[in-house]
Amino acid sequence: MYYFRYRALNAHGWGEFSPISFVLLANRPDTLDGVTTTNIGTDVEISWSVTPFDRWSPVFEYRIKIMKSDGIYIEHPSCDGKDTTIISELKCTVTILSLLDADFGLVEGDNIYATVEALNSIDYSYPSP
Repeated sequence: MYYFRYRALNAHGWGEFSPISFVLLANRPDTLDGVTTTNIGTDVEISWSVTPFDRWSPVFEYRIKIMKSDGIYIEHPSCDGKDTTIISELKCTVTILSLLDADFGLVEGDNIYATVEALNSIDYSYPSP
């Protein structure tokens, strides 16, 4: 766990110190096994299981990435891993058409691959003493 505070210096001098914060850093995110993609009409549903190791702090976000035609994984705007519904339901849905556009470059018939990482950290702020 790290505790920190900061202050800035500009043409007017030093500012006040920020509130003391602490952050629990949890190594790298867990890449979850069992990520599935399912076609549902004109959409693709990406779903996953609960992380097996939460490092004693709750998962507050998922990083959901879909593979583009060039093999690089990027996040899709429809799969905002901070969304409370996505966090609680462990799934998100994207349109197939959005995967066929220039951002992803997939073509009809391509397989859709996704990865999901569980992010867990705590960031609390406290007033300065």
